[in-house]
Amino acid sequence: VLRSSIMDPESITAVANTMYQYWDTILKSGDLEKRRSSQMSRWMWNHVQDELMKVFKEHPKIAPMAPALEKDVREGKITPGLASEMLIRTFLNV
Repeated sequence: VLRSSIMDPESITAVANTMYQYWDTILKSGDLEKRRSSQMSRWMWNHVQDELMKVFKEHPKIAPMAPALEKDVREGKITPGLASEMLIRTFLNV
């Protein structure tokens, strides 16, 4: 941890130099590229998950069925597993 103050311009320079040094280190090591690559992959799957949930929840057979199942789950009438299985089977026509 570096301390800096606007009243001490040298401390600002020291912080900036430390940041540039760190940036240079992660670029040269390939760590930044690895992190970015992993991040991009996670983002892709997050988008897939978000879009699938949107399609699932808006499906003409699921949209009217889901609120009643949610209510039953909240009231303890059925388990979350059974409710999700019912929704998935309906969605897949199984």
